[in-house]
Amino acid sequence: MNTSDKANNKIVELCEHCDVFIETDENGDALILANGQGRQTINALFDAPIDWDLGESSKGLPLDWKSIELSLPRIMAYDHRVSPLAPECRSTEARDYGLRVAIAAERAGSRVITLVDGEFKVISFENLH
Repeated sequence: MNTSDKANNKIVELCEHCDVFIETDENGDALILANGQGRQTINALFDAPIDWDLGESSKGLPLDWKSIELSLPRIMAYDHRVSPLAPECRSTEARDYGLRVAIAAERAGSRVITLVDGEFKVISFENLH
C-alpha cells in the first residue's frame, strides 16, 4: 500500500481515536494498523495466524501499534468469524472485504477507522443500518 505522507500523518493522529485502522485497495489487499486491543480483536476474527511482527509500515506509529498487510480475499477463504458479525455485502467489490472486517472488529468491541478512496470513516455498526 502506498499511503501518502499527508495521509500517513493523519493516520498517526487518528491512532488516538481508534484501536484498528484499515486501508483496503480495489483488490482487497489491506494495510491494517492496530494497538494491543485491536490486534486481539483482529486475531480473534481469523483462524489463520497473523504475524504482526512482519509489518513494514509500523515506523512512526505509537509504540503499542503494529501493522500488517494482508490479502483479505485470501485469508477470508479460510475459516473466520467475520461473517456472523458482518454478513457479506451486496456488492462484489473486493474492497468490501475491508469494510466487513472493519464492521466485525467494531462489533467485537474495537474502535475502527477506515481509509477508502482518500476518505477516512469512523465505523459504527449502528450507523450502517
